[in-house]
Amino acid sequence: MKRFAVIAVFALALPVAPAAIAATADGRYAVKEAGAATCDVFVQEREKQSPAYLQFIGWVGGYLSGHNRFTPNTFDLAPWESMGLMDEFLAKLCSENRDKPFVAAVDFMISQFTSTKLDEASEWIEVKSGDKSMRLYKEVLRRAQERLRDKGLYKGTPDGAFGDGTRKAFEAFQKQAEIPVSGLPDQITLLRLFAPDGAKAP
Repeated sequence: MKRFAVIAVFALALPVAPAAIAATADGRYAVKEAGAATCDVFVQEREKQSPAYLQFIGWVGGYLSGHNRFTPNTFDLAPWESMGLMDEFLAKLCSENRDKPFVAAVDFMISQFTSTKLDEASEWIEVKSGDKSMRLYKEVLRRAQERLRDKGLYKGTPDGAFGDGTRKAFEAFQKQAEIPVSGLPDQITLLRLFAPDGAKAP
């Protein structure tokens, strides 16, 4: 299944996706390096896994950091989304909007993150299930616990602490969602918990 089933609506909004940081009164600003290329170039370089493709990915990371720095009341716009997930998002979006500027695709992607962004700093924590472990923000885990509680799968207090109750709640959710059962808040699991209704995991 497609990771983003809601991608079909993105093409409609992409041409008018606003920049969050505007240098002029009418919202225009100079775009440097990879961001100035078209989506078509990104898709081609991604298919080749070329050095230029890595420059695109590096540019996205720097652009996000800039948004984190200058967007009011923002610590992290993408607190749980990995660069791999963002790469897939952009590849799908750009493949259907090849003539659009790459920066427009990135701006639209960023606009989709605002509902789960972190307004304040949060500590990193390590969570383990069996022989697997991962790191994430404590606040992200707390929010995931809230979602699991709302679904009737978590009975504890959403506090950002990872214990047996949280692990079992994740396992129950993963079974319901028919995704790999890890007991961890991995990318697929968080996507299904936090994404708009209709978003699917592979």
